[in-house]
Amino acid sequence: MIVKTVTRYISFFLFLMHFSCIHYNPFASIILDRGKKEIALQINTLIDGTDPNLNVGIKIFNLSTGDVLYEKNNQNRYTPASNVKLFTAAAALYYLGPYFRYSTALFTDAERESSSANNLYIKANGDPDFTKHDLGKLIADLKYLGISEIAGNLIIDNSEFDSVYQGPGWTWDEGAWWYSAQIDAMTLNDNCVQVLVKPGKILNAPPKLFFNPSTEFVSINNSAITTVVEDTLNPLKVERRWQTRENIIDVSGTLGMKSPLRTFTISIDDPAFYTGFRFKEMLNHHSISFSGEVLLDTVPDGAIELAEVESEPLYISLIKLLKNSHNLTGELLVKKMGAVTDTLPGTWENGIRAIKTFINDEVGIDTSSLVLVDGSGLSRYNLLSPAQIVDLLVHVYNDFKIFPEFLSLLAIGGADGSLEKRMFTEELYLKTRAKTGSLNGVSSLSGYTVTMDSATAITNLL
Repeated sequence: MIVKTVTRYISFFLFLMHFSCIHYNPFASIILDRGKKEIALQINTLIDGTDPNLNVGIKIFNLSTGDVLYEKNNQNRYTPASNVKLFTAAAALYYLGPYFRYSTALFTDAERESSSANNLYIKANGDPDFTKHDLGKLIADLKYLGISEIAGNLIIDNSEFDSVYQGPGWTWDEGAWWYSAQIDAMTLNDNCVQVLVKPGKILNAPPKLFFNPSTEFVSINNSAITTVVEDTLNPLKVERRWQTRENIIDVSGTLGMKSPLRTFTISIDDPAFYTGFRFKEMLNHHSISFSGEVLLDTVPDGAIELAEVESEPLYISLIKLLKNSHNLTGELLVKKMGAVTDTLPGTWENGIRAIKTFINDEVGIDTSSLVLVDGSGLSRYNLLSPAQIVDLLVHVYNDFKIFPEFLSLLAIGGADGSLEKRMFTEELYLKTRAKTGSLNGVSSLSGYTVTMDSATAITNLL
């Protein structure tokens, strides 16, 4: 006997804004809605009770029946924030596939003699999850080959992508926080370092500082002091000198004696050179002699491959993109899709062109009616409508090659990712898989949910 269970899904897109960012008509009424009367009444009452001046766009679609359960301003275009990552992930699964693996390889440009190698080259491929542990694997392979000395220089080949490190429309003064880390084909540890700060043991002494990872690539200027309690007018600050593109971190302000260990994640400048510098430090630490320079160049023809590190399958990387809303992963994917579908190097231009081709040809959305400029949603230039995001979610739901992995990558309401602390009541727990999005003045949520009668809908709220 075969028992067939049909789960009814709803797709949704929900978007809230405290200011107008609508493309078609900035003065459009927020009461432009339709759908099931009882649902419309409840949602409209909720919106009016929260803030009647909110600029809201919503569409809720029943995947089982094809009915629109509710929509409000669903054709208006809004800044979607990290909901852009839904398009990036779907296109990446389409072009690269869930089992695509990045490869970072180590080359030398001449036949080596005994235990010595000439110039070493690290060929980057845009792996967003490349870490110091991967560098350690490459060094282990060198030792296995019996190499104990590098006679030449260390050259980083990051030519897979262009050298533009900041996305279109990104705020220039975003600073050096992890969410706006520089984009480069050679990426290491999310292109960030962690600064750990704990109080000094005596009053007015400087706090104790630790780097993770420990490196001389970044220097620190510590002018902070330990006080009885942290001064709210002069709080602890940990900031890199991003305006002058220096890898100098200034620690200032006050830290209370009983304060717990504080961790700050700071992006670094020039990720490719940082990777080379860390590799140089690690070579010497592992007793491989190297006194040459770290340079940027391409691997020459005829170079000999010495070692290779492969990433986990792409769908593992996409967990970080969708569940944890990792901006760096989204932008590296854009450039990777550009490199795969077009000529090298990968750029935002050819990567976005690839995503738009997927949106137009596969999803069936007219790309002349949207604006998409980056892969993470950090740019305010992006403009999408609730209807367009629901169209994407419906398409993915109906594409078995994409949907199983795509669904598993979304944050689960009340359980993990960016929804871990939301939707944890008994009525909502584990019933929603969705992507959040936020910028100053913007809040969005899109994904799949199950209704009380087990009907599944796609809901989109901007």
